[in-house]
Amino acid sequence: MNADLSARPAGPDDFETLVDLKWSMNQVEAASLPAGSRFATRLDLTRAAAEESTRNNLDWIARDGGEMLVFERDGSVIGCGGWGWSPAYAETRAEERAQVLLFGIVVAEAMRGQGLGRVIMKMLEARVAAAGARWVKLEAIVANTPAVRLYETQGFESVEMLMIKDLRG
Repeated sequence: MNADLSARPAGPDDFETLVDLKWSMNQVEAASLPAGSRFATRLDLTRAAAEESTRNNLDWIARDGGEMLVFERDGSVIGCGGWGWSPAYAETRAEERAQVLLFGIVVAEAMRGQGLGRVIMKMLEARVAAAGARWVKLEAIVANTPAVRLYETQGFESVEMLMIKDLRG
């Protein structure tokens, strides 16, 4: 691991930081989409949307189990990432502890390119394994090549495809 990187559960005082990180991730993902992508037009890139998404994720893990972690280096937040029991397993997780979903994995913009995403992934996987999960999954925008490459180098395989169509035209 990276001895100078620490993880702690996010607390109420971290909410604004989590929203800022989510908002920055939304901007990166939107910029990765091809010009003219109809999916890009459905993205709500406002800070309010990032706030709502962050609140929804925190509500989900409070209800179904999991945690949102803040990653720090030298006392400064450099990223975040969370995990929660997949809704399909919410009722049976005590017996099976089968599958969790990773979400909201973000490295602060100024800290990107230093291998911290890999360290965060390893730390998240260790927490998930300690909780008893067997499988871990995540979602990524295919055009976000750096994220997809990171996940592939960490042993993730693409097994599903999500396709979107705008019915408005």
